[in-house]
Amino acid sequence: MVPMRAIFETLGAKISWNDETKTVTAQINDEIIKLTIGSEYMIKGNEKIILDSTAFIKNDRTYVPLRAVSEAFNYDVSWNEYTKTVTINKHD
Repeated sequence: MVPMRAIFETLGAKISWNDETKTVTAQINDEIIKLTIGSEYMIKGNEKIILDSTAFIKNDRTYVPLRAVSEAFNYDVSWNEYTKTVTINKHD
């Protein structure tokens, strides 16, 4: 789980927040995803994607699942157990 703004800005996404529904919308070009706090899935276009972890708010920060968000925008995510490092690369 990572802070919402940090991952979306790093990936180059435009974001908007609906405080009434507690939903974040992120867009890169014509790819759009929506995550609602506490929901078990996110929406990519018209597709529901089941999440391993739900988005949540802690200390006025919104946290989202790194892998799910990155992969939704066509990035590859890998974990190096030895160095405890996450690598995110654009999928061609």
